[in-house]
Amino acid sequence: PGSVGQPRDGVPGAAYAIYRPRARAVELRRVAYDAEPVAERMRASGFPERLVKRLLMPA
Repeated sequence: PGSVGQPRDGVPGAAYAIYRPRARAVELRRVAYDAEPVAERMRASGFPERLVKRLLMPA
């Protein structure tokens, strides 16, 4: 799924995986959140704009 804040499948929001070794199963999960406040904090903290854009419009 990519890193939690930067999914690589074009779907905004957080994505993560749970691996259950005994069952040999992987479960993909998503959590919706408003990325705009995070982007504002990133800009205020001096993050490069390319990273802010990646958060707001994942590729």
